[in-house]
Amino acid sequence: MRNDPLKVVQINSSCEFGSTGRITVEISKKLDARGIENYIFYSGNRKSQEKNGVLINSKLSIRVHQFLSRILGDQGWHSYFSTRRLVRRLNKIMPDIIHLHNLHGYYLHIGVLFSYLSNTNAKIIWTLHDCWAFTGHCAHFTGVECDKWKEHCGDCPQKKEYPYSCFWDRSSILFERKKRLYNAVPNMTITTVSEWLGNVTAQSKLLQTHNICVIPNGVDIQIFRPRTPLKKINNIDISNKQVILGVANVWSDRKGLSDFKKLSCMISNDFVIVLVGVKKEQQIDMPRNIICVERTASVAVLAELYSTASVYFNASIEETFGLTTIEAMACGTPVITYQSTACAEPVTSNTGIVVNPKDLEGVWLAIQKICSEGKNHFFDACREHVIQKYTAERIYTQYVDLYFDRQERINA
Repeated sequence: MRNDPLKVVQINSSCEFGSTGRITVEISKKLDARGIENYIFYSGNRKSQEKNGVLINSKLSIRVHQFLSRILGDQGWHSYFSTRRLVRRLNKIMPDIIHLHNLHGYYLHIGVLFSYLSNTNAKIIWTLHDCWAFTGHCAHFTGVECDKWKEHCGDCPQKKEYPYSCFWDRSSILFERKKRLYNAVPNMTITTVSEWLGNVTAQSKLLQTHNICVIPNGVDIQIFRPRTPLKKINNIDISNKQVILGVANVWSDRKGLSDFKKLSCMISNDFVIVLVGVKKEQQIDMPRNIICVERTASVAVLAELYSTASVYFNASIEETFGLTTIEAMACGTPVITYQSTACAEPVTSNTGIVVNPKDLEGVWLAIQKICSEGKNHFFDACREHVIQKYTAERIYTQYVDLYFDRQERINA
């Protein structure tokens, strides 16, 4: 392997869109600035205009993989031919660094990919954004209080959760497959996006033998910055309302959708809830004091919504980092979150309030406290906290340092 990496490949389920998609692009920009040739190989669920993006497969391929995995219960073990094409491209590029991100999402054959990784001279870095890598099935497990992943998965209590399986529980078999694949890749470094995720990864029988370090997610503070608050959302006048904001790529009870519905029954008339990322079918029978905004690809629009909010409420009980929390604070908006997994990790007493999981009375009291003190009371502290710890410039430089083995700067 060459002393200085000249070619870097990232592999992720998305490019440009969603939190992990934006992360890959930010890293790519940092590499471009240093003149390092780089590529982002990604799934075709949503096509990117990113110049370094390379589409792995089509939407049809993803749908076929999804169908087969739901029938057979083995997500990550289809898309054989598209993964073989990916490997052929990698053989031509001969990358010095291969940076893995989300490998689940119905677009890769894990066996084919790791067979290649076990025989390449490239340095392998795998950034975990959730827990799927070291379980036999699920991406999150704290909601059902399952700790089988520590020793050996089987009889999965979340067979019907993502990645959904109609019939078979293959968690035990897939756990063993992953164990064999990971052990065959000696030159692999694991990075996690939070201390919490780093701690649970270190307890995993699948990954604990690999080097593990923590590099949190970062935000572009030139994009996520205080902007002029909106007076209307979906043509609804909110100029005289205190706005409670929630944002998710996909809303579910795990992300706190049911909590927002319950909260809507508790808030007074001078408050309104705005939820971003709500699908049309989910908007049916939504309480009248909840304004639903469909998922937006525009980070500028998202920054306007964060800036409009009086308070941001992250109602998820399972977060490996909580990037939306940081994005809200970068726009000067205080946050409320649960004391669960990594949800509270980015929050300080000057930037928001942490409450016990599902304590909606505590949430409502926290909202009233923040709004009575005023958003301006938290504004500077929120912005400064992000600048000091979570700027894209600071965070993604750490990845480049890791590529060059400058470990001392990462741990500084």
